[in-house]
Amino acid sequence: MKKIIFITIILLSFDLLYSQDSKSKNAPPKVVFKPVGTVNLSFHPHKGTNLNSLFLNFGGPGVKVEYGKYSIAYNMFPSIRYYDDNATPILGTGFQVTYKKLSVVAPMYYVVSPNSKKNIWIVSFGFGYKL
Repeated sequence: MKKIIFITIILLSFDLLYSQDSKSKNAPPKVVFKPVGTVNLSFHPHKGTNLNSLFLNFGGPGVKVEYGKYSIAYNMFPSIRYYDDNATPILGTGFQVTYKKLSVVAPMYYVVSPNSKKNIWIVSFGFGYKL
């Protein structure tokens, strides 16, 4: 009977020690996957023409590293491209730096060049608001 009581006390003490370590479980992770991001507006001027592309970005899934109020993320950007009186859907990828609720984005898109009519990668820059 003494052995059973002794083993029970030891098991309960391990359980108590394990429950005291709950603070580390509730701490937010440094690297997180976020399915929802920001709403951004970015801009790209086309060299050699007077045409510009305006992108309305909806920050999609990505990997984010948080440092207090700051965060940096590599996201996919489902977007709408406004170019030459057209609005077309397009998917971009790129980096986003966020401070509190404001963000700076640099998404890249694979589009048809207005000059050479070949597919090229363009980088646009813009600002946004974190949801």
